[in-house]
Amino acid sequence: MIGLAREIFKLYSLHLICITKGGNGSLLISKNQVVEHPGVKVEVADTVGAGDAFTACVAHSYVQGCPLEEISESANRLAAWVASQVGATPSISEPQLVEILASGAHCIQSPGFTE
Repeated sequence: MIGLAREIFKLYSLHLICITKGGNGSLLISKNQVVEHPGVKVEVADTVGAGDAFTACVAHSYVQGCPLEEISESANRLAAWVASQVGATPSISEPQLVEILASGAHCIQSPGFTE
């Protein structure tokens, strides 16, 4: 997969390629770095929305300049949490979100949302 990603970088003006592997984690690949994450083990209730949560976390963290290792940890934690909940958009408070992401991307700024 990494070789294919390198070929894609040659063809397109990309900065990051994300490969998700469901419960087996993910790969984040930049031109200079590969970060593999084994995933976060949870009791799965519903996988709908987990990939969207992963992608949103990656995009939000990436534009803030977070290191790929932190982006990967946060994105995998958030996706795992969503998969452990019923429904594609489970309710979450800001303190819950901060707790889920606490050991991930420390550079993530609070989203500043209200319930």
